[in-house]
Amino acid sequence: MIARTVLETGRLTTPEYWDGYLRKFRLPRANDPRRMPWRAIDRVLAPALPSAPADVLEVGCAASAWLPYFASRGYRCFGVDYSAMGCSMAVRNLAHYGSVADVWCADLFRPAHTGRGFDVVFSNGLVEHFEDTAEVLRQLRALARPGGLVVTLVPNLAGWAGKGFRRQNPRAFAEHVVIEPEDLRRAHENAALEIVRIDHCGVWFPYLWSARPRGASRAVTFALKCAVHGTARPIWGLTALTGRYPEGRAMSPYVLAIARRPVGSER
Repeated sequence: MIARTVLETGRLTTPEYWDGYLRKFRLPRANDPRRMPWRAIDRVLAPALPSAPADVLEVGCAASAWLPYFASRGYRCFGVDYSAMGCSMAVRNLAHYGSVADVWCADLFRPAHTGRGFDVVFSNGLVEHFEDTAEVLRQLRALARPGGLVVTLVPNLAGWAGKGFRRQNPRAFAEHVVIEPEDLRRAHENAALEIVRIDHCGVWFPYLWSARPRGASRAVTFALKCAVHGTARPIWGLTALTGRYPEGRAMSPYVLAIARRPVGSER
């Protein structure tokens, strides 16, 4: 049994945790839909998004590689995160691509941004860091305008990559809740969100590289890098060649949920 510390509001992490995690990142960074593994996500996500221009808020935007994705499509970008380092990195990263965003350093449960509603409220790797998934989704729902989308990406920790993550770095794994599509479906229903799509998404991309322990030896780092690229690239090449995406519980890196805040709903 992995020890787990549950903090206020059921969160499993702290700003200090994220500051340590962010030190692994090097800017600039962007998720390019022309390349795997982002192409597999873009083929599902892009058709569901409203036409630009529209307002997109990323919750948990630290050092975001998704804000450049949205900005390149003509969306007005906004972000919120409770890591000051992460907010600064998000702004600097967007600037590299010639884009800007209004970014608030604030807690999701104590938002300091305006009361406006957004056309899209997006999160990647956020809700699985809280014990109560539905409560986090209620907070995200409150940020969307009536009729707006709430788009949620969570890592597929029930698959092969998740099992490797748990073995490689059990301490970091304990900061996550394993969320499968049916879990996410129930949480969305409890949060009064209209479900558009919930399913596994993306083509094989192991988490082992980003999940390596801090201070890992060069040998461990090299081995993990080989595991990531040595297994992923052949699968990506086969997908590009055949046009078939091997998505499912075993191999997909993410679970993707696209939902809508009902029109006429109260906050």
